Amino acid sequence: MRPDSLPRLWRYINLLLTYLRPNLDSKTVSTSAASIVHSKLDYCNSLYNNLPKSQINHLQQIQNCLARTAVKAPKSSLVTAIFRSLHWLKINERIEYKLLSLTYKVLTTSKPDYLHNLISVQSSDRTRSLSDCHHSSTICIFLITNHQPLL
Repeated sequence: MRPDSLPRLWRYINLLLTYLRPNLDSKTVSTSAASIVHSKLDYCNSLYNNLPKSQINHLQQIQNCLARTAVKAPKSSLVTAIFRSLHWLKINERIEYKLLSLTYKVLTTSKPDYLHNLISVQSSDRTRSLSDCHHSSTICIFLITNHQPLL
């Protein structure tokens, strides 16, 4: 789903959750909101990796609004605690997690073949850890080399 096609859908979903919220218990609303996020924002979200920051911020605003609706929080409330209570990651964290988990899967299982054939592991004189890298997406760059973008 393209990022520019999301706003109308999200407004509808948010409105629907707002009207249904009084009739549902908080666990049901939280589960419904989480399934919406997983099905719409996580679908092919690794393709969002190189989107301009303005588009990522727009997606983040949509997710923030949905999170506030799910827990019936005011618009002025900070979303960090809400995300923690819902066990959600922010958009850029979700994208990064998806890329890292896909990379790990390809490196450990050699599946799917079409991705495994595109990557090669580089050896290094010293072992790098997460603390050596400033940003965890650096790990993907360190582990994967190819002549074209992986995703």
